[in-house]
Amino acid sequence: GWQLGELWRADPHANVMRLEGSWHAPSVEVEKFEAASRGMTSPPGAGLIGNVWVSNQPAWIIDVAGDPGFLRASIAAEAGLNAAFAFPIRSRSGVSGVVAFFSRGQRQPDHELLEVMTDIGRRIGAYVDRRQAEEQLERQREVLYQSEKLAAMGRLAAGVVHEMNNPLGIMLSRIEVMLMDAESQTLPPELLDDLRTLHRNTQ
Repeated sequence: GWQLGELWRADPHANVMRLEGSWHAPSVEVEKFEAASRGMTSPPGAGLIGNVWVSNQPAWIIDVAGDPGFLRASIAAEAGLNAAFAFPIRSRSGVSGVVAFFSRGQRQPDHELLEVMTDIGRRIGAYVDRRQAEEQLERQREVLYQSEKLAAMGRLAAGVVHEMNNPLGIMLSRIEVMLMDAESQTLPPELLDDLRTLHRNTQ
């Protein structure tokens, strides 16, 4: 029986609520109201959304068009929207979002409905927390996997270095012996240059 629903999400960097998405019954024309909502932000404590965000409690307005604290009162009146209620989505870090519903015609507060929807808000918040924890765990697993890959590559590189070091050490000592012998003998200059090049590159 409620014609319009909205999901507002907290932007912790800008310290405002932003409209994340909305739904409306096909029978109502609320495009202008939705467009205005998408183009605005709700700071803490301002209007229905901001009040629910700060108080962490559900709220009910009998007629938003006549409520001076409702930020979109004139556009709501044009759309024929009157009654509204909103409830918080509570996560571990606080209120991460607010869900609001609007209806044509004034409605008196329904405390049973508010209790049910507030419970749903808690369940949504718990689900969001669980999803975030799973994503964080997945990121940690990826970091661990990359660390293990790097460690394995390090071990492989160390093994390669060790395997190359032994024959190169033998080659270096032989070249040094050949260079000492070459200095006491008369060798062609190009052969001596070759030995020195071998010595330098083996080092």
